[in-house]
Amino acid sequence: MFLSKITVQNFRLLKDFSVDLEQNLSLVIGKNNSGKTSLLFLLDKIIHWGSHGGCIHIDDFNLDFKKELVEMLTEKDDICEKDYQEKGVKLRLYIKYDDNDDLSNVGLIMMDLDENNYFVVLGYDYILPYDGYRRLRDKARTLAGKHNSSIENEVEILLDKNISNYFTLRRKSIAYNPDTCRIDEKNFIDLKNRPQFHEDALISIGYIDAKRQVANKENDKTLSSQTSELYNKLKTEDNEDLDNFVLTISESDKKLGEVYNKMFSSVIDKVEKMGGVKPKETKLMVTSSLNDQNLLKGNTKVVYEHAGIQLPEDHNGLGYMNLISMIFQIEIIRQTFLKGRNGRMADINLLIIEEPEAHTHPQMQYIFIKNIKSLLDSPLQTKDESRKIQSIISTHSSHIVSESDFADIKYMRRKGNEVIAKNLKDLQEEYKDEKQWYTFLKHYLTLSRSELFFADKAIFIEGDTERILLPILMKKIDQEEMCDGEINEIPLCKQNISIIEVGAYSHIFGKFINFIGLDKAVVFTDLDVGEMGENGRIKKTKYDGAENCLTSNNALKNYFAHLKSGNCLKINSLIELTEKQKLFSWNGDTSNWLQNENGNMRVCFQIKEGNYQARTFEDNFFAINRDFLQKNKEVIIGLHKNDLEKFLDSDQDFGPYELAENGIESKATFAVEIIFNSTTNENKEFCGWNIPKYIKEGLLWIRK
Repeated sequence: MFLSKITVQNFRLLKDFSVDLEQNLSLVIGKNNSGKTSLLFLLDKIIHWGSHGGCIHIDDFNLDFKKELVEMLTEKDDICEKDYQEKGVKLRLYIKYDDNDDLSNVGLIMMDLDENNYFVVLGYDYILPYDGYRRLRDKARTLAGKHNSSIENEVEILLDKNISNYFTLRRKSIAYNPDTCRIDEKNFIDLKNRPQFHEDALISIGYIDAKRQVANKENDKTLSSQTSELYNKLKTEDNEDLDNFVLTISESDKKLGEVYNKMFSSVIDKVEKMGGVKPKETKLMVTSSLNDQNLLKGNTKVVYEHAGIQLPEDHNGLGYMNLISMIFQIEIIRQTFLKGRNGRMADINLLIIEEPEAHTHPQMQYIFIKNIKSLLDSPLQTKDESRKIQSIISTHSSHIVSESDFADIKYMRRKGNEVIAKNLKDLQEEYKDEKQWYTFLKHYLTLSRSELFFADKAIFIEGDTERILLPILMKKIDQEEMCDGEINEIPLCKQNISIIEVGAYSHIFGKFINFIGLDKAVVFTDLDVGEMGENGRIKKTKYDGAENCLTSNNALKNYFAHLKSGNCLKINSLIELTEKQKLFSWNGDTSNWLQNENGNMRVCFQIKEGNYQARTFEDNFFAINRDFLQKNKEVIIGLHKNDLEKFLDSDQDFGPYELAENGIESKATFAVEIIFNSTTNENKEFCGWNIPKYIKEGLLWIRK
């Protein structure tokens, strides 16, 4: 039995939200303000309604819903009861079970006995009932007249002060149709009519939030205090170590009592002589009051032993303290799960961990996600029953994502005033016709470039040269492309842009770009000019304007498939394209990127500068930076010296193409030397050389 799906309406950014959960671990990822915390908070708050004070604040309402609510309450005409529709925050928990599960709790809320139905759906509505609507509406009107203010203002004040006067929580079990996989909101059981049913018998939630109280300050003893909390959870267990602990305390208590009587005997004698007690009738004693419940509290400490010396817990870094504290908390929650309700475990035991990466370095994050599964896979075991732990972990860490199973990831992204969630395993269906692409994408994203999940924009590049230079190119653009000393857009270097090295395989990422909803993406790729060889393969060549010049670049052939003749794409067809014709938008009908002058993806390749048409980044750079190469020819070691000399000699028939093909010793070294040999001019770094035009156009476009 497990929680298989959660839907939410009208809570913060979760306007009309749905997310599927895995039976074991669900890893919830997304950028900041994508609703991860809201989801986990609401889930914990609803289930633990009484302990949280049972109140959702008006600021928790989705902005669109809040506006709709206020408009309804301030309309001129009253709504009659038969036409009134209750409005509020709604949570639905889809619980899936099978024939092997204990159905004693689920059976209390089953809506039918359909043998094909393996779902029960718990519904929680924090809504404004009709009587609350009337009272709130009348009160707001009265106060508006009294204070000479607007009804809208009074409504918000009343809800802000005491929303529970008007809103109420309703709990119900809702009918589920296994054929349509939909619920029937009109067919339900009001759980107040099922007093024998208790949510905490069906589902128990342990929540470790991101605001963990650890600090490496001398007066902070968070870890030490957790030992006493854990003991209180463990003490009812049949455990030999715990029995020995209690026995030791009992023996110590007796011995301390004897010592105390000797220590205070003189004082007791004085009390007796002064008539404080009646001799022979009453005897005054000082005894020990040690007990297992309070001994650990304030009397234990966690220490670190190093080179035979014990150091206090605050002498360690926040990362280690956070990790240790989290393990303590997990164990405390495990013990809470084991005790359950009246000594019986809940059917579903859900552990929520928010942002486990806090204060931890990347390697520790890798280790955490590798080991957390084994910790969570350890079943909750008592003499009579066994349960597995279901867990939800939210994270911003690309390192944790990179060590996770693709199928476990739930991606949340913001869309206007609401949030949507997607299962990454659903990508497999998107790539059903390109299975090899999907396999590559899955491995590449989890092993190499998982930061793409957290980006607003992305730049896809080919190789080493671009990878090293692109951050510099972005900074150079920001410094050079200003208006009156200021940039009209947010600088590139201050935007959340991921740089992804993909070779000539950027087209494989096309469906993924749409899937995660990047704001913008730009592809920098090479023309890769060639001509058809006798073996039917395209061999590289210098562009000479001939009609038989083709591109061997698979990405270009994919994006501009409509320009192909057979399986060939002519270079002339590409270089004749306008800037607007290099823009694409996603077409849902064709499941592909199609040309659109208002699109959010741009494909950039070398364009003619002066009299030269380059085929790669390198020969493009050489063509427009002859002066830079001339000035630094003695110190540039990434290029073969003889070839560089031939290129710089105007009498030699050795141009940018020849230098790119024959003269590069190391692309990475040469890229570093461009940076190293840059000059500074008028507070602008990286001067003395020019950016290829196609790169500049792409970066200026994505900056907007």
